[in-house]
Amino acid sequence: MMKTILVAAAGTPQTRTALDTGVALARIFDAHIECLRIHPDPAQMLAQAAGADMGSGMAIADMWQALQDDDVRRTRAIREAFDEVCARDKITLTERPAPIRGMSASWREQTGDEIEQLVARARFNDLVVIEHPSGGGGLPPLSAGAVLIGAGRPILVAPPKSPSSLTRVVAIAWKDSAEAAKAIAVAMPILAKAEKIVVLGVNEVSAELPRFRRSLDNAVNYLAWQGLPADSRVIELRDKPPSDALLAAAQEANADLLVMGGYGHSRLRELIFGGFTRHVLNGAALPVLLFH
Repeated sequence: MMKTILVAAAGTPQTRTALDTGVALARIFDAHIECLRIHPDPAQMLAQAAGADMGSGMAIADMWQALQDDDVRRTRAIREAFDEVCARDKITLTERPAPIRGMSASWREQTGDEIEQLVARARFNDLVVIEHPSGGGGLPPLSAGAVLIGAGRPILVAPPKSPSSLTRVVAIAWKDSAEAAKAIAVAMPILAKAEKIVVLGVNEVSAELPRFRRSLDNAVNYLAWQGLPADSRVIELRDKPPSDALLAAAQEANADLLVMGGYGHSRLRELIFGGFTRHVLNGAALPVLLFH
């Protein structure tokens, strides 16, 4: 069950989509949405203003004012989007847990280091929704990876456009790894609501195809033991990068959501976000649920 969903809003053109994605998930579970606005730390703003002053010729005071104005503008944009979404979906506003039928929501503002604040708050939620990288102001991959590891909570990366559903078809990016297995376990509440599940595996080493197929079969059987029938598919690269091949297969399956572990191609890069994961996030047109 997912009952508390944190939306990390940055005040970019993708903020509304992130909120809509959070609502789409909250609707499934009658969950509570917390919209979090993190204001920049004044010391960081001053350092940023001083650094810009050295390179641009703009006075520190002018740069400081510009940064403050930008913070006000972004906060206003987030609040307007939040209020519009709550009004549209008749979401009850409440700061404390209560026996409310349907969705509820709350607004929270904090000041400080963005990653530290987000990690601390994420630990008290079941899942964190972040904006798609195309917005230009959301969390960069390394920062998102730091939140993923530091909070111990899954991240749902919103798509470029608001989703109409998250559970008609759910695709799982399977790799015979702990990250993929954990991602399936964390996504189980969503998978239990899915009309169809397809397990997608990118086989990058042709000599290991028989073992890889067995691994896919085992993943499908595991889901079947949970009462969740699923199909599987081995993805052929055909001169495509693995990330592109995976996204193309998810699109062919008409997937509403992609579930995957946060990993890369080497053990070192598995510590945060590897190149494979970054490429998927940057190119994904559908929501991506990540867990490490």
